[in-house]
Amino acid sequence: MVNLTGSKAKQRTRLLVEWFAGRLHERFGNEWPRQMAAQTVSATVSSDRTRLTDPPVRIVSFRFVLNGQLSYCYVVLSRIDFFYQTYSNDVSWLMMYPKTRYQSTPPSSGTRRATVPPVLMIAAPVTFAVVLFFLTGGFGLWAHIDSRRDLETLWQYGDFRAVFERAEALLEETPMQVEPLVFAGLGHFYAGMEQSDLELRSEHLERAVVFLRKALLVPKPPLEAEVHHVLGKAYFHRGPFYFDASVSHIERAIELGLVTDDSFEYLAVAYDGLNRFAESVESYTEAIRRSPNDLLLVGLAEIHVRHGQYEAAREYLVRAISTSPDEYLIQRARFQLGRVALETGRFEEAATEFRTILDVDPTVADAHFKLGRAYQMMEQPERARFHWREAIRIEPRHTEALRSLRAN
Repeated sequence: MVNLTGSKAKQRTRLLVEWFAGRLHERFGNEWPRQMAAQTVSATVSSDRTRLTDPPVRIVSFRFVLNGQLSYCYVVLSRIDFFYQTYSNDVSWLMMYPKTRYQSTPPSSGTRRATVPPVLMIAAPVTFAVVLFFLTGGFGLWAHIDSRRDLETLWQYGDFRAVFERAEALLEETPMQVEPLVFAGLGHFYAGMEQSDLELRSEHLERAVVFLRKALLVPKPPLEAEVHHVLGKAYFHRGPFYFDASVSHIERAIELGLVTDDSFEYLAVAYDGLNRFAESVESYTEAIRRSPNDLLLVGLAEIHVRHGQYEAAREYLVRAISTSPDEYLIQRARFQLGRVALETGRFEEAATEFRTILDVDPTVADAHFKLGRAYQMMEQPERARFHWREAIRIEPRHTEALRSLRAN
């Protein structure tokens, strides 16, 4: 599952609050301790953001997407009466003295114009803006921030159904919101992969493709690499007719810097389905280099077998049999090793591999047929016909066994 969390947010926040506290300290002196603002970083945020009757200094968390990453910006809000409570005994800083206050020359006669303290000139529009901000619901930002927080919380809990349901509800209110589109697509994909019902899985994958394609209509959407990666996997699971789209999106995700443990494995199988042998072998080799496992070794060997490169296939099959703890995978590798031995004229070795498979599971019709072929090449027709009849008994419509039995 892709990681959607940010980093270094708390350090940047503390530096911002320290800078703000320093400016206040320089302006108002020791009455404003630097530590007051610094300690507010760990303060608990009230869920009711429309009240101005909380403690004097509050922190409200905004979460924005900047260059595909989550960052934090903390805005320190103060009550309107904070300065009155703090500086009620000393209001000299509100007075604006004329430049000639130390001169003995009396002021000229005439009507004296009233001067407006500069702090009031700043405080009035700021106060108006703050009140308007809360009355309008943060200019629409509160709903956006809360909805994103809800989606991320559901994502962290792994509740993929709740993720896409919440995202779709937001899209009904405001279509083409990029973040709900992204979360709806990701949620549908992972919810679909959890389904054992192939029809339900197909429906989720189709919805995932729709939402993620819409998200990519926005220039440089958030989590762009993750969107391409998951979209490529969704196309892959929709079947061979979509392998070309799968390759395109997974390669784009790699270009954007997102490489997961299964990126090259998906590419290898998709390239094989597109009959692009060289790219498939290259992707399998890179996948094995990054995360070697027996399944990849057998898959790469089977590609070599299909293209007649038997010696390369033999090397990977022997390696898989010697390292795999999976009995089914070992049987699969032995069957391919027997095929390689048949194609290269090592008939005794082929018979040994197929007999070993039948010792474990005597109901493998293909192993009976291949063992009959090995005996036929060793000029033992009675044994060959016996195993072809066994293949037909197990699988009455085994075409190759029927054809071989009629011809011999």
